[in-house]
Amino acid sequence: MAGLKTDYQLADWMSQLPESCLQTPLNLLAIPGSHNTFSYSISPSGDVGPDQPQWIQDLTRLFGTAGKDILYRWATTQNLPVLQQLEQGIRYLDCRVCWFSKTQDFHFLHGLVGAKVSTCLDEVNAFLDKHPKEVIILNFSHFYSMSNTDHVNLLTMLTDKFGSKMCPYIDMESVTIEMMWEHNLQVLIIYQNDIVKEHLTFWPQTAIRAPWANTANIPDMMSFLDAKYKTGRTDNVFYNWQGVLTPGMATIVSNFGSSLKDTLSIKLAPFFVSWLKDKKTGSHGISICVVDFIEHANYVSTLIDLNHSAC
Repeated sequence: MAGLKTDYQLADWMSQLPESCLQTPLNLLAIPGSHNTFSYSISPSGDVGPDQPQWIQDLTRLFGTAGKDILYRWATTQNLPVLQQLEQGIRYLDCRVCWFSKTQDFHFLHGLVGAKVSTCLDEVNAFLDKHPKEVIILNFSHFYSMSNTDHVNLLTMLTDKFGSKMCPYIDMESVTIEMMWEHNLQVLIIYQNDIVKEHLTFWPQTAIRAPWANTANIPDMMSFLDAKYKTGRTDNVFYNWQGVLTPGMATIVSNFGSSLKDTLSIKLAPFFVSWLKDKKTGSHGISICVVDFIEHANYVSTLIDLNHSAC
């Protein structure tokens, strides 16, 4: 039912779902997400992140501000701060973290070191307090310069921040919005490190799959998505449909003065959203999706509409 009209508010769309959706396992709903959620917080004046290979570290030292500016333009994947993303309907956050020795604290990063994790999570928590029927999935998918002690400290921080709001690792079929409301749960945290085997409040890396096309070519991306959709997916895990293009060195060099947004992301957005419109949710269907620059091509509303069509 492409073109379905609904009157939900994006900041509260989960609370306005049809009742049958509320009783559907969370991993069988269409959930709008953002790719590299916190990259809006990086700056061309910031430090190069430990996620970058040594040759990029060396180049940015050699070229100084000019080198960092190039890295910034191609590493930024979101314009909107996390609070605005949540208010515009995003419910899946892609979290990439490092321990930053300069500040002795945890930071988000993508190419360059961004905001402190603690500060950003306070904004997430403030949104949850204001919208008590909304549910957010945080996927801590990449870690850099972190020891086992750092992981323990980060898990402690997350537990301190979200506490009783956290949904523990249980069977997927039981995790519905209705169940989470009944138990005053609002946060599900996937933590992709083996340390969570000892911390069952967190969901392990086996709880999600996220096939990556690893291409800067739109036709190749769409063919990849078609093949994955036709193959189907298991219904006992979260599944992340990544509507993102990945620039290689050739793409960056041939578009040297441009950016990820202008060269790739804005061009892909209408193709990916159009592809989504006739898809189904439910078993083997669309689940979590992520894009760069979530405000384009009516991405969020298109995904939410899939739920209203199905339920």
